[in-house]
Amino acid sequence: MERSESSWRVGDVVAFEQMRQLSDVVVARMVLSDREGALAVRRKTLETDGYDRAAVDARSRELAEILREVLA
Repeated sequence: MERSESSWRVGDVVAFEQMRQLSDVVVARMVLSDREGALAVRRKTLETDGYDRAAVDARSRELAEILREVLA
């Protein structure tokens, strides 16, 4: 049996999961005040390529900024 290796490293998986959790927090904070915005945040997060670490990191930064704005 040939062994297949994933292109993901442990740190990549952790970064991806953190991005998804941050998205959940942002959406939860926004859902009552801006339902359409919350849906757009969720949609863009789901469109993020989990195999592209740079995209995951960039989306995490975007989500952190959105969360700061929501909490302000």
